[in-house]
Amino acid sequence: MKIRTAKASDYETVCNLCKELDDYHAQIFPERVKGYDCASRSTEMYRSYIEGDDRDLFIASIDDEPVGFLNLRIEDIPGRVMSAARKFVLVDNIYVSEAYRSTGLGRLLMEHTLSWSKGRHREDGVAGV
Repeated sequence: MKIRTAKASDYETVCNLCKELDDYHAQIFPERVKGYDCASRSTEMYRSYIEGDDRDLFIASIDDEPVGFLNLRIEDIPGRVMSAARKFVLVDNIYVSEAYRSTGLGRLLMEHTLSWSKGRHREDGVAGV
């Protein structure tokens, strides 16, 4: 099992994994998610996942086969009358292909997220999907 940071050249790989995730969502939430037959993410959206110091996308592989991913970003919430300003890491998507679930890849992706977060001094928390 290996986790690595996505590159621009991983666009098609990530689109394929996103399509699996979207198809799964369409099965369990048919009233909210529609199926489709085009690219799952535009190149602009993909770039928004991987470009910038406040975001990243990790690809999980087994035997060099990409089988999962996690994308995240730092959220910067301004202070309000009743709450203090804060920053935290938001996990936007996490997905492991069905055949590789219960192998520890999801846990490994989340552990990688915690390391990423601490490396950016975001020890105040990681929020869920």
